[in-house]
Amino acid sequence: MKGYLNGTPTNVVVIDAPLNVLNVTGNNLVKIYPNPASTQVNVETTEKATIELMDAEGRVVYFKSDATANEKHEIDTQNLASGVYMIKIYTDSFVVVKKVVINK
Repeated sequence: MKGYLNGTPTNVVVIDAPLNVLNVTGNNLVKIYPNPASTQVNVETTEKATIELMDAEGRVVYFKSDATANEKHEIDTQNLASGVYMIKIYTDSFVVVKKVVINK
């Protein structure tokens, strides 16, 4: 799969795995947990990244453009409806898209 970020070719990883903690590739670029979530989703990335959480209609319900590398970023999901969301984490060198379930 080939992806582009701002017109520049980049690596793309699309994951759909039923794991409570997701380690993307052997390099452990991104961790997303818990999944399913009820009150919050945690994201950890090895590089400064942008994080987007989108609902089933593609609306961005959470956006952080400067998520610091190697820190846990907590996404508050208490005000979100139960359902399936997509989370996208990207940098200049990779893009990760993952399904996240919010279950209240």
